[in-house]
Amino acid sequence: MARKNVGPVTARNRAREAVAALAAERAERDARIAQHAEAWFKAGDTIDSIQQQLEEAREQQARAVGALADEAVSVDETSRMLGIEASEVRALRKQNKQLVQADANTGDETVSTETDTSVESEGVASSGGEAQTTPEDS
Repeated sequence: MARKNVGPVTARNRAREAVAALAAERAERDARIAQHAEAWFKAGDTIDSIQQQLEEAREQQARAVGALADEAVSVDETSRMLGIEASEVRALRKQNKQLVQADANTGDETVSTETDTSVESEGVASSGGEAQTTPEDS
């Protein structure tokens, strides 16, 4: 008659199997955790990239508003044309001046828009040629 394995050997095998099952579950969990962390870091990289693109686009807008100032387009005209508030136009002009100054300080000659236009040239109205006063730097 064959005897069933009963006793310490069977208990040891069952304990090893239980520990192995727990280890497998932990390994699967660790793999899932690693995937979630990787997804988070990838999303962070995407956010950083998009923020950089957004910053570059905002700089382009500031340079475009500065170029309009160079063309003697008033703050009010720029505001109406672009559909933004006059205060935003003034802020963008100020940002453009800072960008131009930074370009001059670094020697970057690729995009340089001078915005030192006089108040009289800014104030030329689109209808009738009357001068407008616009407090750009106020």
